[in-house]
Amino acid sequence: MDDIYHALGNQIKSLGGDVTLLMLGEDRQSLIASYMSYAPGLIRKLEKLTGSSAIGYRIAVSQESIYARDIASNKAEYVQSAKQHFYDAFPKEFRYVAEKIIDILNVGAGDLAPVACGRRDSG
Repeated sequence: MDDIYHALGNQIKSLGGDVTLLMLGEDRQSLIASYMSYAPGLIRKLEKLTGSSAIGYRIAVSQESIYARDIASNKAEYVQSAKQHFYDAFPKEFRYVAEKIIDILNVGAGDLAPVACGRRDSG
């Protein structure tokens, strides 16, 4: 699966800008960072700030969030400012970390697009 994220991430990156790919957790309540195209120095800053690896970092997803809405509808959405949606994905007690991550990554406008990889068993 990692190869799929790298291939997809590299293709998106080639269009310009940076990309973070988040995988929906098995609990369907969290997103897990699976790929980041940012410079290694920026990723190290994130890891120092959070005390954990950037890849594999898990954030909770509120059912009222734009992430849950886009996943449920299976539709992409352009957002003028991804900053607020990114911030809202963090629990209140960790929003101070979200603000720092937003600054480090220079989060701005972007596309939120659910992508399905692999097959899901229907039975």
